[in-house]
Amino acid sequence: MWVRSQDKEQLVELNRSVIYYYDDVECVHEILLHGYSVGVYESKERALEVLGMIEDTLIARRMIDIYGNDSALFNGISKDNIMKTFNTTAVFEMPEK
Repeated sequence: MWVRSQDKEQLVELNRSVIYYYDDVECVHEILLHGYSVGVYESKERALEVLGMIEDTLIARRMIDIYGNDSALFNGISKDNIMKTFNTTAVFEMPEK
């Protein structure tokens, strides 16, 4: 999975850790990917919420990788919605706020 940074200037492959970091000099709550800041938020709670969104997206992506589009897990979901989910989980875009 790839992550597009908040400023849209970086596209970073997520193949290792994602880290919450508090910069006490700048007083910002950041999410770092391989040492690059991909998002800055006004509170620890919001940064951790976004981290949870990344986790949820990774889980959805992994389920599609393991079970495929035709899995019983996707019964009742249209093929268009499955593909939309697949495409959305290929690149996670960091929320602005």
